[in-house]
Formats: sequence, structure tokens, C-alpha cells
Amino acid sequence: AITEVIAARSEWQARIETAEGTYGTERTRIQGAVDTDVADRVELANTQAQGHLDEGQRQAETRQTEVETEATRRRAEADRRRAEADGFFDWVSSRVSAFFQALKDGRRTFVTYAIDGAKKLAAAAIETGRQAIVGIIRIHGAALETAADIFLAEFPAARDWAKDRIREGTRLAEEGVNAAAEALREGVFALLDGLGAALEF
Repeated sequence: AITEVIAARSEWQARIETAEGTYGTERTRIQGAVDTDVADRVELANTQAQGHLDEGQRQAETRQTEVETEATRRRAEADRRRAEADGFFDWVSSRVSAFFQALKDGRRTFVTYAIDGAKKLAAAAIETGRQAIVGIIRIHGAALETAADIFLAEFPAARDWAKDRIREGTRLAEEGVNAAAEALREGVFALLDGLGAALEF
């Protein structure tokens, strides 16, 4: 009996060590996948952010050129009208106010471009972060399921129960991340809208 117990114990220990080795290899592979995935998402976020910044700068420069061109045209028009006007005050009331209104409208458009660009940048950053976190959750969920498959292979009922709990935990974690990302997006948008209204005012 002692001999059989010792043999059974040795066999069980060998199986545990084999399972630990298998899981260690799998965990290393999964961790490498996590690191690569996060690095890829960070690189993508940086590329997207730079793209939004470049586009915002291009739009701002274009709009600034349009405003300056329009201002020059209106100044020339005002000078011509002033030469033809009957009196100085007629020119002031009819032309200068229109000139400054054009500048004000141009500045408002510039603010709109800036706020829209900031929204796109914020939305892209939040979405990239959300995807990265969800990806990490899923990968670690998969690692836990792999552990259950390896270590609970001899106990199907326990294995299935554990995997069900893991999947439910993963689902709840994803929902929490999605809700947090949406709340953050709405909060940032509200802040930027308020800033835009203040700047326009």
C-alpha cells in the first residue's frame, strides 16, 4: 500500500509539474500578446492624435488665411465706399461695423474648428484606451480559462464552473470599462462645448 501511495504521489506530482510548465509557457505567450497589443494600440493612438492635430492645424491655417483675405477685401471696399460717402459718420456706421462683424464671425468659425478638432482627438484617445483595456481584460480572461483547462482537466464539473465564472467576470469588467469610457467621453465633450461657448462669447 505504501509503495502504491508513493507511486501515485510521484505520478500526481509529475502531472502537476507538467501542468505548471504548460501553463507557464502559455502565460508567457499570452503576456507577450498583451504587451504587443498594448504597444500597437499606443502607436496607433499616437498616429491618430498626430493626424488630428495636423488636420486641426491645417484647418486653422486655412481659415485664418480666409479671414485675413476677407478682412483685406472688406478694408479695400470700406476705403472705396468712404471715398464715395457723403460723410464720415455714414461710413463708420455702415462699413466698420460690417468689417468687425466679419472678423468676429471668422473667429467664431476658428473656435468651432478648434473645439471640433479637440473632440475628435479626445474621442480617439478614449476609444483607443477603451479598446486596449478591453483587450487586456479578454486576454487575461483567456489566460484564466487556459489555467482552468490545464489544472482542472481531471474535474470537468469544476472546470466548467470556473470557466463560467471567469467569462461572467470578464463580461462585467468589459461593461464597466465601456460605461466608464462613455461617461468620460460625455464629460470631456461637455467641458469642450462649455469652453467653446465661452470663447465664442
